[in-house]
Amino acid sequence: MQFDVYKNDNPTSREHFPYLLDLQADLLAELESCIVVPLAPEAAFANKVLQGVMPLVRVKGKRYSAVMPQLAAIARRALGVKVTNLREFRADFTAAVDLLFTGV
Repeated sequence: MQFDVYKNDNPTSREHFPYLLDLQADLLAELESCIVVPLAPEAAFANKVLQGVMPLVRVKGKRYSAVMPQLAAIARRALGVKVTNLREFRADFTAAVDLLFTGV
């Protein structure tokens, strides 16, 4: 579902991005792929966070940056275990996507 957070099961990227955030609208849930944004520990981008493009969130009590510039499509079957849902940050994610694509 939209704004669900999953464990990143990809061994080549999970060290840097332990979680993936599903941004895709539920209306498109039947597609075999989904649009995800990697979540990186806040410290990984401490001096590189782009204001408004990388919202900060909490997962399991720790802060993560939603690295919107690295959003990607992946196969739904590649998603790991669901950890939480971040729908309360909907406005932040929508604003970040708008800024990323339109500059506004």
